[in-house]
Amino acid sequence: MFNFIASLFSVPAYSPNDPLNPFWDAVKLVRAGDLKTWNRFKHYDDHESITYLRYKKEVRRIAELRRKIPLLLKARDRIDELNRDELKEYKTEVLKVPRSFRRHRVRMALPKRQYPQTVYKTSSEAEVVGDVLIVKAKWTTQEICVRMSCPARILHADEIAEKQAWLDTRSSDEKGTLRDIETSWSSHPVLFISHRWETLEHPDPNGSQLAKLSQLTNCFIIYDYSSFPQDRSSIALDLILRNMTRLLNNVVVLASSDYLDRGWCLYEYIVASMRVNIVCDEVNDPDFVKLREWSSTKPPVSLSLKGHSFESNLQNTINKSVIETVNRIRPKYAQSSFTVEADRTIVTGLLIDDLMDTLPNRKEYPSPYLGEWVSKNWKREELAAAFTEHMDWEEMKRNWEHLGTVNMRPNKLGVPTTIEEAVRRGYLIERPPPISETDGLLRVFEGLMSRGASPK
Repeated sequence: MFNFIASLFSVPAYSPNDPLNPFWDAVKLVRAGDLKTWNRFKHYDDHESITYLRYKKEVRRIAELRRKIPLLLKARDRIDELNRDELKEYKTEVLKVPRSFRRHRVRMALPKRQYPQTVYKTSSEAEVVGDVLIVKAKWTTQEICVRMSCPARILHADEIAEKQAWLDTRSSDEKGTLRDIETSWSSHPVLFISHRWETLEHPDPNGSQLAKLSQLTNCFIIYDYSSFPQDRSSIALDLILRNMTRLLNNVVVLASSDYLDRGWCLYEYIVASMRVNIVCDEVNDPDFVKLREWSSTKPPVSLSLKGHSFESNLQNTINKSVIETVNRIRPKYAQSSFTVEADRTIVTGLLIDDLMDTLPNRKEYPSPYLGEWVSKNWKREELAAAFTEHMDWEEMKRNWEHLGTVNMRPNKLGVPTTIEEAVRRGYLIERPPPISETDGLLRVFEGLMSRGASPK
């Protein structure tokens, strides 16, 4: 079947995980800068843009070029790091203000500046006016700490000049490769826009979503209607829908009154939360916030290949909390609607596949007194009902009794809730490292206290 689909694109067959899989060629990316010139989102067939496949090829090409000139890139990155107006402290001196029985204001010369544009900072008791320190005399001798700072580009001017001079001596081929890397758009991230269609004919007829997204800079976006073919009979669209999870990176969730009522929106929100792939969340629904917090929480890395009781208990607790959160979300998905009801089968399968992929293995202890903790894969039949109306959650809860769980709190993530904040943060995704054993114990203690239990 896959070979048949690939033949329709006139390209060789690829494995499902190959970045050059032809399904990427059916997805059009929209440049953020183009949004400012549009009055409303254009139909897939009505605009020229690069495909995701071309973007991936460019990323590969630039990666190969970067391997050719690592020293030039290191020097360039160091110059970029230093050539900033950010103030850097370079010296601290302590000035002694002599005691006086007369409460008057003492004027003292500040330490001589070593660099232009030096900025002096002192304690709140002192005032800096030009090159003079003014402070009120006291009956006891005072020590005033004076910190001197200047822009980083001035402080490190010699190093910047040295590295720039070295770059100037490179060959024309090396310089051309560096310019090619610097001017490539491959460094711009691709953002997936999770949005509600406001009408059957057009997702954003009044341009309200476009107005928000026009604030984006230095990125590409995937926006249904402009990025996907709209012919429901299209093999390309069917291929995209069945591979949608691969597109859900750097997700922007746009709020609307009925966002949580729509099946495809819920699917995108659930997957992005479980994968901790959200760069902006205007909806910020508490259950989905909890889902991404638990999904981002990782137990300490065990030094033993067999695993220890503490780490295993934490992992089971995280798994249990993820599943319980999915259970709270499940009724929303069960009651959600699809414009094409047949899509529910596709989406449900995608959700189960993603839960299988993202939920870590559970840890089991064969005997209360003997044996080692073992890692057990989830079976599809165990999770197959996670997103339907019929799942025996009581049986699932009973299964946790012999796995071992504890009370604990998850990570707290600061996900932007506005486009402006997401742009300001450079579309940063928080991916906290595994918690330390000390932090793990603290979280267990706090979990017990929050439930009124005694940490015996």
